[in-house]
Amino acid sequence: MEPQVRKIFSKLPKTELSTEKVELAISDDLRKKVNQIIKLADDAVKDADKVEQAFKRVKAANDKRQQQARALRKEISMELIRVSRMSKELGMDLPAQFDAFDDRAAREVGRIPTSNQGNVFPF
Repeated sequence: MEPQVRKIFSKLPKTELSTEKVELAISDDLRKKVNQIIKLADDAVKDADKVEQAFKRVKAANDKRQQQARALRKEISMELIRVSRMSKELGMDLPAQFDAFDDRAAREVGRIPTSNQGNVFPF
């Protein structure tokens, strides 16, 4: 045993316990605390894995939703081009509300959270 530990033990009240039993008790206490940390870390990893799996499911669903939304927006744009041509042929101005459809569609497509990173949505 190291001299400092002996010095500390010599100042403690004398008991029937041997130095080995005290060292064993301290060792057991430290081992229990390390095991508690291991359990906490294991639980944290399990929870993080669950979140990661949920993220992957949501990301895949949102990627599909964004793809569908972009296709719909393209349809809107094509329809607006067609209507604009028709209105010009008839000598009419296209109402301003038609531009608002395309603007709103663009904003809504952009609202769908997607990520190029593996584990985070930018908000």
